[in-house]
Amino acid sequence: MKHSNNMRFLLLGLSLFLPLLAVAQYRHGSRAYSRGNRGSSDNYHFIYVSAGGGYSGLGEDVDVMSTTGGFGGLLGIGYEFRRTHFWMSVGGQLSLHNSKSKIDDFHYEHTGLDTQTDRKQVMLNYTFHEKQTQQLTFVDVPLMFGYYYNGFYAGAGGKVSFTLSSKVNNSGTFDLEYDYPQYVAMPSPPLENNEFSGSQQVKMNVGGSLIGEVGYDVLASKRTRGSLCNLLKVGFYFEYGLNNLIAGDANLERISFPNRNANGETIATEPKVNPYLSLKQTDARIVPYFVGVKITYMFGGSRTGATGTWHRGCQCYE
Repeated sequence: MKHSNNMRFLLLGLSLFLPLLAVAQYRHGSRAYSRGNRGSSDNYHFIYVSAGGGYSGLGEDVDVMSTTGGFGGLLGIGYEFRRTHFWMSVGGQLSLHNSKSKIDDFHYEHTGLDTQTDRKQVMLNYTFHEKQTQQLTFVDVPLMFGYYYNGFYAGAGGKVSFTLSSKVNNSGTFDLEYDYPQYVAMPSPPLENNEFSGSQQVKMNVGGSLIGEVGYDVLASKRTRGSLCNLLKVGFYFEYGLNNLIAGDANLERISFPNRNANGETIATEPKVNPYLSLKQTDARIVPYFVGVKITYMFGGSRTGATGTWHRGCQCYE
């Protein structure tokens, strides 16, 4: 019964409020139309270009990695629609993410023949100390919806990202010990600080991210008589990945020995260390993120906008 009474009061309130709202909207639209301008109730169409910079990185839950971010940037072009405080934008974007990671020390064993001791069998024990830098470039398709009022705006949406470049540089050192299993365990003194380095393109998944933006149009208070609008939005922008970015290669080995001597035998003292991120990531979740400042210049207006009438900023604010 209490719920039924509440519903009656709600319906009564709506029946009184909605006609008043319609009258107010009609009077506001009539005043705007009498000035030769439909104001915010008209359809507005804009072409925009945008640029941004800030802090980017990889969010990950990998136990053996510790990752920090670096500089990130974006460049975009697209279309924005506005009507009655609602806006929607869609476009294309080029985004750059930089980060670096330190990998926990890891051990590796390899059986070989010691060419310096009449080809006796030897067990090679490696300890690798690896670090990486990631330079990722994406082509994005962002879609956002939002609200604007008197120069202020806020919006949220999503984007789909396709990898243009996924360069990972790895470098570090390794220690090497020799152990001869046919003798009493007497490992040799370790050969320390042998260096290794390399770079390669890592296989990536198509990415999906949540994006958002809030800011202000710095030209909102500028008065003009033109029918076309110039907007310069300056805002705080963020994005956060929703799915695992790294696809990796299931057939790729962590350590390989591509170099051979004159007899065609692998050179065990010259290992190739494939970056950890190049491996198949089955259980890990690695996602990109970015926070920074975004500047967007927009140019456009309404087909019914009139010249010769003073207004501030975009006529969509009237």
